[in-house]
Amino acid sequence: MTSNLWRTFWTTIVVMAQIAEALVDCTHGFVGRMQASLTEDFIHINDTRMCAADWCIQVIIHGAFDDDNTFQQGISSRCAYTGGDRSICQQSQSCLSISFYDGMRGNFSFCCCREAECNRPTVQLIDQIYGGSTKKRVRSNGHDSTRISTILYFTLSLLALRHYG
Repeated sequence: MTSNLWRTFWTTIVVMAQIAEALVDCTHGFVGRMQASLTEDFIHINDTRMCAADWCIQVIIHGAFDDDNTFQQGISSRCAYTGGDRSICQQSQSCLSISFYDGMRGNFSFCCCREAECNRPTVQLIDQIYGGSTKKRVRSNGHDSTRISTILYFTLSLLALRHYG
């Protein structure tokens, strides 16, 4: 009896080690910037930690508004813990374009990968996301004015109006 108990114990340990070995390290969190209104400066955020799963998810936020109408750009990373996430990752070979994510509406790319830290945000990707929409202060006719990527805001506003009437 004791011998079978030990055999079951060691078999369980070996199986658990094999499962843990199959997991990959992923980044979990958000790197990007937020802007509460057109007159305010961007708030830059870098809040990430590590997790482990079969799949890593990286959601690129090209430009979106949350429920408080705060504009956001950046990269949201996480582990694919849920069955729905794993199912999407198993079926998709490339990034998916989506228009809603985590209570936000806008332009997103939902990407899955299976290598260690493959969803870690990079400086190059952040620069690519921010490209052309950086807020700059300019002086014109003696008055301070704010020049922002108006086309991006206008397009996202039209998308929001179309969806929410």
